[in-house]
Amino acid sequence: SHRGAAASIDRVLREKSHRMTSEEQDGLITRIKQLESITAVHGRRVAAALQDATRRFHTEFSAALAIAPEPFLVESVDPDAMDAAELTRLQQWLGTAFKHIRDTRQVPRVCLKVADLVATRLRSTLPPITTYDAVMTALKEAAGDTIDFSDDARNRAILSHLWEAGHLMVFEEVADTVVLNPQAFGTHVIGQLFCPRSGPNFQSLVVDEEDGYVFRQSQLDAHLARMVEHGCDFGDAQQALQLLTALELIIPLPSTPDTVDD
Repeated sequence: SHRGAAASIDRVLREKSHRMTSEEQDGLITRIKQLESITAVHGRRVAAALQDATRRFHTEFSAALAIAPEPFLVESVDPDAMDAAELTRLQQWLGTAFKHIRDTRQVPRVCLKVADLVATRLRSTLPPITTYDAVMTALKEAAGDTIDFSDDARNRAILSHLWEAGHLMVFEEVADTVVLNPQAFGTHVIGQLFCPRSGPNFQSLVVDEEDGYVFRQSQLDAHLARMVEHGCDFGDAQQALQLLTALELIIPLPSTPDTVDD
C-alpha cells in the first residue's frame, strides 16, 4: 500500500526525526516523495520513479533478461477492480515469460535432481530456514552416490540456479543461511508484515492498520513463536530481520536504549 507506507514513514519522521541523522531523514523523505508520486492513468497505477527505473533496466539488460515493458503496481491494502486487472496482466506476462524460458533454455540435469530432493526430502526433514552446511549434508545423504557434491563452488552454483528458479533462497552474507521454503516464508513472514488488514482469506497476525508499515521486533518475535506452535519454525526475529534487510524489504530504524525493541 503506497498510501499506508507513505503515512507510516511520515509518522516516523514526525515522532523520531530528532534521533536520526540528516542522511537518514533525507532517505525517508525521498521514499515518501517516491510513494506519493504514484497516480492512476488510463486504469493503471503509474509512478515516474519506477518508469525511469524500467527504462534504465531495458537499456542495460534487455539483451540478457526478459523485462516487462512497464512496471506492475498493485495496491495491497485497499485493492479495487484496477488492481485485480493489474494482477491478471502480471500473471499473463509471467506465464508468457516462463513459457519462453522453458521452451528456449536448457536446465542442467543436476539442478532438476537437486530441486526434486529439496521438494521431496529436505523440506520434510529440515526447518524452513537452515544453514548451507546443513543443506549440503542432507543433500549428500539423500543423493547417495547419484550426485557428486565434492566441489563447493559447483554446489553453490547449483543452489544459486535453484534460487533464480524460486526453489529456495541463499544468503551467504547472513551466516550462509538458506531458506528452504520461500513460499512459506513469503506467506507467513513477508506477507504478515506487508498486509496489515485481515480479510476473508487472510488473518493479519503481526501488524494492524494503526501500525501501518512500522513494526517492533517484539511483534515479529511473538508471531514466530506462534508459528513454531503450528509446526513451522522460522527461527528467531533477529535472523528474520537480517533476511528481510538483505532482501531490501525493510529499513531498520534508529533506536535509543529505551526503544531498542523498535
